[in-house]
Amino acid sequence: GVIYDKDILEELFNKDFDKAKQGMEELVGTSPLPMLVKGVIIEMVFQLGIGGVSKFKKMFAALKEYDYLLASAEMLNSAWYRQTPSRCEELANLVRKCEI
Repeated sequence: GVIYDKDILEELFNKDFDKAKQGMEELVGTSPLPMLVKGVIIEMVFQLGIGGVSKFKKMFAALKEYDYLLASAEMLNSAWYRQTPSRCEELANLVRKCEI
């Protein structure tokens, strides 16, 4: 029943987003991945934290080879998919589109 000021909520979101973006940068380094893939990783870090996303070793190995089909398949082959299938499928589909 608490009503928060919009400015406070936006400030909290921006802090969380900046933290997720920094997490993505730590995970991919200077890799020239497409911005779409980087955005997906930001969203993953936002939801799972950097520790959770860092466990996607096979996904990152596929991304290192620019194999977006395999990377998207590895996203779906996870406990994350079983917990939030709709979100995971949506993000995996975005990564898959980079293959074209």
